Amino acid sequence: MFFVVSALSKIVGNNPAVMLLVPYLDAGGGRDTLGAALTLGTGFASNLIAFGSLARITVVEQAARRGVKISFGELASAGVPVALARMAVAAVWIVVLAE
Repeated sequence: MFFVVSALSKIVGNNPAVMLLVPYLDAGGGRDTLGAALTLGTGFASNLIAFGSLARITVVEQAARRGVKISFGELASAGVPVALARMAVAAVWIVVLAE
């Protein structure tokens, strides 16, 4: 669930991804674990790249209006390592929660 919602939130956005997957939280045991995976997956994946995150798109657009150009590469060079590190820690925490 964690990796699926992370990828899906980059494709369709955080809110639609959550709305699509919330019905699966009642799928049986591990409801807390699935909820944590859903929440952390959508939240931490938002730093990967600009599109798919309304806040990051807004920051890039506001910077451009002020004459500061933030390229896709610059944003990704900072966002991807941070997001992947946070997602790795979250994935370990979800596995521990599931036990």
